[in-house]
Amino acid sequence: MTKPHLLPSVVRFVVALAGLLLLLAAAPLLAQDSAPAELKITDIVTDEFPDVSVLVYGRNLGQDLGSVPLTLTEDGRAQAVTSSELVDVGTQTVLLLDASTDIRKPGATGAPRFQEVVDLVVREVDNTKILSPQTDWLAAYAPAAEERISAIKDWTTDHGFLRNNFYIYQPPEKIGETPLFELIYFGLDAFQDPQLDPKAQRSMILFSDGIDNVSGLRIDDAIERANQMGVAIHTVLLGEGTRDGRANMERIAIMTGGQYIPLTAPEALDPVWRSIGQGRQQRRLSYRTRTLQPKEIAVAAQLAQSTVTDRAAFPVVPPPPPIEIQIVQPASEQEVVRSGEFYTTPLAALTPAVLPIQVSLTWPDGRPRALQRVEYTLGSDTRVVDAEPFDRIDFPIAAFGNGSYALRVQAVDELGIAGNSRPLSIKLVENRPAQAAPVVVTLEELPCEGLLCPQNMRWLTLAALALALLALFFAIFVLLRKPAVLTSVQQAVTGTIKAVTQPFTLDRRMKGPQAAKARLVLVEGDGNLPQSVDIVGSNTRIGRDSSLSNVVLDDPRVSRYHCRIAEEGDDLFRIYDEGSTSGTYVNYKPVDIRGQALQHGDQVHIGPIGMRFEISRPGEQPPVDESATEPYMPQFDALPDDDPFRTEPFRLQTPERKDGQ
Repeated sequence: MTKPHLLPSVVRFVVALAGLLLLLAAAPLLAQDSAPAELKITDIVTDEFPDVSVLVYGRNLGQDLGSVPLTLTEDGRAQAVTSSELVDVGTQTVLLLDASTDIRKPGATGAPRFQEVVDLVVREVDNTKILSPQTDWLAAYAPAAEERISAIKDWTTDHGFLRNNFYIYQPPEKIGETPLFELIYFGLDAFQDPQLDPKAQRSMILFSDGIDNVSGLRIDDAIERANQMGVAIHTVLLGEGTRDGRANMERIAIMTGGQYIPLTAPEALDPVWRSIGQGRQQRRLSYRTRTLQPKEIAVAAQLAQSTVTDRAAFPVVPPPPPIEIQIVQPASEQEVVRSGEFYTTPLAALTPAVLPIQVSLTWPDGRPRALQRVEYTLGSDTRVVDAEPFDRIDFPIAAFGNGSYALRVQAVDELGIAGNSRPLSIKLVENRPAQAAPVVVTLEELPCEGLLCPQNMRWLTLAALALALLALFFAIFVLLRKPAVLTSVQQAVTGTIKAVTQPFTLDRRMKGPQAAKARLVLVEGDGNLPQSVDIVGSNTRIGRDSSLSNVVLDDPRVSRYHCRIAEEGDDLFRIYDEGSTSGTYVNYKPVDIRGQALQHGDQVHIGPIGMRFEISRPGEQPPVDESATEPYMPQFDALPDDDPFRTEPFRLQTPERKDGQ
């Protein structure tokens, strides 16, 4: 009979044993449920850049990878996925058999433990056939004598061959304890085989009792390396195992995203095979990037209870070549004649008013990219085309006069890469009829009758001349007979002779030649214009008509009296526009009625003529021209140009700077 005081102890032992058995029975389910969902980017394909493909596989997602909603971002910006499809990439699985002395002991099924492992492999190859011999690779390794690890079968897609090798496998006798964690490292190194596709899903199935008393490595070291390589380790416990052994096997599986399975029946490994088989297919997401060198790709899977995300650095991509541009029309050195009907036809009215330009656009790599814009530049005028067709434009040339102009074309694609054409020279020529000469009609050409005939007119002319001479002699005779008149004539003649012959002496009190206080230096205009204009007097008048201006600029687009520069103090000058047709500009801005103060270095445009204003500072005075003097000009009111037939309007089109500023 059991003693009464021993009953509570027996009850507690039975309860503890029952709890332990329940825990062992629930362990596979707990381990499987605790395996975290995982999403991994396996490859970023840029062979057709800017078209990009991203390969993704998922594990423990709770549903098929093809039905999981995925979003793709590049450098934090959501991208429009152009295509999404499942592709067979394959799997790579290493089978590790921890063949220590205990491998020969009976397992949970009653058969030797190594035989239980053989039965699991045979079942997969012969019955379940989850793995595909076309895409799924297998390898198997186990410890051998003298602390070596040998291959039961190296990497192969011939699963029947591996099955046969397992079938005849016999563990070595009296091998003793084996280094479990070093065995895991060996299996991880096997994935470095060059024949394996790095994009494939990698898994390991570890058959062991979980005990390692001889390895120089720690369990955490093996787990960390497996995670770095993206290898999920599924652990299968052989035998009942010890508490520490079970803990090691569970920890390895959970920390690497695998499953922990106690080997209790031949079908116990089926969930692991199914999980590995699901990784054969990966999701390929394609999109078109708008960035020349992205930094990061991220893919997120929206699950029922959470969101799983993986990120990967974008590979370095050599920039694609820029688009090649060839100007097809006009031809190089082509002369474009702009004609007018009259010699007074203004520049803006000459025809043609547009220049057709056409280019050829070619992609050197054979992969066209969308264009953002194409810029056409003629001289200093640029026109932008930002929509189809990009390869042609009717360029306005109404403001272009005689001269040679450089034509350039630049195209910018969707990645911001710019391609440029070679510059091409175009010559524009103004063509107007010459001014008609006046028609002179002689008297001989006119019909005549009577006194109007040329022959009769000659006699009339001779008669009138004779009468005039007689009248002159009579007047002289009358005047010379009067002494007072004679005296006056003598004095007049004498005074005239003295005025002609007496030398002139300069009054020393008069002011001598003045040095220029400022000057205008020509920077844009024809070569026949003055290269430099000195500002001497208090008012310098500039125009086309020498009767109104003391500085003459011979250009039909300059008004007769165009503008004036007034000195308002020491080194203080102001320019006024005098109602000119083409306008006066300082630093590319029009001068209004109040005038514009001038500073040293200002850019002054008098119609189309560009000049730089310079103040002569101490030590920088130009040499005085002894022959220069400010001519006297009549006073008049400044009026707009009253001769529109001689002044051609000109509008400043943002003139190109010539001074490097």
